[in-house]
Amino acid sequence: MSAQMCVIQLNSQYYQRSTKAFEVVEELLDPCPMKGTITGQDILNEVKHVIMKFNLSLGKHCGIRTDGTPVMIGKHKEFTSLMLKYVSHEVITHHCIIRQQQLCAKTLQMKHVMEKVVSTFNIIRSNGLNPREFQAFLTEEGSDHDDVIYCLLAQQSGHSCQIRFPT
Repeated sequence: MSAQMCVIQLNSQYYQRSTKAFEVVEELLDPCPMKGTITGQDILNEVKHVIMKFNLSLGKHCGIRTDGTPVMIGKHKEFTSLMLKYVSHEVITHHCIIRQQQLCAKTLQMKHVMEKVVSTFNIIRSNGLNPREFQAFLTEEGSDHDDVIYCLLAQQSGHSCQIRFPT
C-alpha cells in the first residue's frame, strides 16, 4: 500500500509518500512564507491551496500530526479543528512524539548536563578532522547512529503539521 502525505513544516509544504517497499520519499512541494500573526485559518488556507494546486485527493486524507503549538490544536479556530470541519470523514489527529520529548527536555532545563553536551559537541565540530574521526569511531563501535546532531529547540518557533493521504 502506498501513501501520499502533504506536510507543512516550518512554513514549507512537502509531498511525502511511502512506496510498496515502505520507503519514504519526500519532495518539497511549495514553500509558503507566512509572516506576521498566523492563525489556524491561514494555515488551513495554505493547505487547501496546495491540495488543489497538486491535485491531491482530500477524500483520502486520513490523519493529522501536529507539533502541539496553540495555533495548531484547539476546539474552535485552530488549524486541527478547522481541518476536521473541512473534511467529510473521520480523521485521526495526534501530536508528534519527538516534538513532545524535545519540549519536555527544554522545560526540564538540566543546565549542568546540557553544558557538558554542548561542550562535547563543540569539541567534535571544532575542526574538519574531529567530525570524521568521531564518525569513524561510531562506525567501529557499531553505533545505530553515524553522527551526533545538536539543535537548540526554540519553543513554538514554527508550526508543523503532517496530513496523510493514502492512495
